[in-house]
Amino acid sequence: MAAVQSLMWSLLLLARCSSLAESTEAIDARWAAFSQPGWRAATNDEVEEEESRKTSERPIVVILALKQRNLEFLEQRARRVTDPVDSLYGQYYTRDEVNSIAGPEEEHIRVVKEFLETSPGGVSQFSRGGDLASFTCKVKCVEELFNTTLVAQRGITKPGDSPFRAGTPICLPDKVAEALDGVSLNAPLFMPARPKQALREKFEFPAVGRNAPRIHPRLISGDQFVSLRFVAYCQDGRANQDTLAAGVCSSRGGYGSKNWKHGGLIVSFEIVVIQQPAMQKVMEIPASSDVLGQSKGLCAEGVACMEFNATIGAIQNYAETSVRIRAHFADGTVSSFSPASEVPPTWPLPYTTPQLLATAYGIPINHPIRSSRNIIAVAEFLGQYYNPADLETFFRLMGVRSWEGEGRTQPQVIGNNKPEAGSVLGGEAQLDLQYMMALAPNVTTVFWSVPGIELGTTQEPFLDWLMQVSDSEDERTPLVHSVSYADDERPMPMWFKTRVNQE
Repeated sequence: MAAVQSLMWSLLLLARCSSLAESTEAIDARWAAFSQPGWRAATNDEVEEEESRKTSERPIVVILALKQRNLEFLEQRARRVTDPVDSLYGQYYTRDEVNSIAGPEEEHIRVVKEFLETSPGGVSQFSRGGDLASFTCKVKCVEELFNTTLVAQRGITKPGDSPFRAGTPICLPDKVAEALDGVSLNAPLFMPARPKQALREKFEFPAVGRNAPRIHPRLISGDQFVSLRFVAYCQDGRANQDTLAAGVCSSRGGYGSKNWKHGGLIVSFEIVVIQQPAMQKVMEIPASSDVLGQSKGLCAEGVACMEFNATIGAIQNYAETSVRIRAHFADGTVSSFSPASEVPPTWPLPYTTPQLLATAYGIPINHPIRSSRNIIAVAEFLGQYYNPADLETFFRLMGVRSWEGEGRTQPQVIGNNKPEAGSVLGGEAQLDLQYMMALAPNVTTVFWSVPGIELGTTQEPFLDWLMQVSDSEDERTPLVHSVSYADDERPMPMWFKTRVNQE
């Protein structure tokens, strides 16, 4: 019976897809979004060439969004129960009541279920309300069931990206297509356990040909301060190679050398901090290790030079800030100022600590919260993970108190987590989790990790996450979800945006 049913679906699919192939009409956006714009269907030669790469054991998750009912009624009800002056204020439906009102037609559930069961290699599951179905399978059976071609990317796949793209839109039997709002594919990501740290391109100071000191183009600023690194240049135009203790430019005819009468020793630096619109601070700093830091610098052509650093405090926050510098020599001469155009401006800001946020918003920090129903979650996508050791360090540095209990010192984890990848590429996830737990101490926190990437939009697989949330038990469902991801709506099909909002 199952074999006959599978053959029937295959014949229906073949007839429909052949008809679409001959049609000049635009393909339905619900299925066209399955293929990434700019990718073409693979030729037979390409399919054979990539066959070995398609044998990956990593599963692909397809989310099928069944059509819901009575959405206008539910929207009106939602407006009324949240309006303090309405007679229905606060009279919320239970989850089961919402499912009974908005759930899909039984016939639609039956049609989709029978369709998914025709693929023996896949695992299908319906959400508690029946409006979302997940189908998990390997590449080959996804291609066969949805009549598409998944092309493996040639060359290097960057961490956080997927090696797969859909080369063609999917094609479904009419009855299945009629039952669905759309289909979303969650493709696996490439994410090594230990991704390499991206190295910032090193800046080389000029070795010769300057009069003014050269400031490193990257200023560091913080709460009412700015720090700069620079290399000094002697009167012959060459980069200084001498330490502060020996005397800056002392080996190039300055004080202390045989030709000290030439006065080529640099005795101080004049630093001007310029803040827009019309503020500036001028400081003259002696060339002494008491006030300047120093280290070996990198000059062009492998020339050894000394790099100095200085920090200027008591400046204004929130102002565009640039820095210029010149050198004062022992003979009374002064170099020219370094051009302001050589250094991009920076903006000093106070550090956004948990204590600062707690004070600003009137949140009692480090107070116990004892209700067991207080559960919060951070939702993380696109290979964003966190490192438990980094979280502990953050708490220690910020003076966040530790609390006993599961999900309080470290979060409960749903899904995958790769700690070392979190330290390198998890800036989004680490920030979310650290500040959520710091500002809500003693509250059970869930790190909800949804791996993969929505293939049609190359963005977050929101429907996969929403299905997981809707199926969680009431007493364990987080009451607050932090989803700090911004998406570009332009490449998203309308059905996807609408359905995410509805869920």
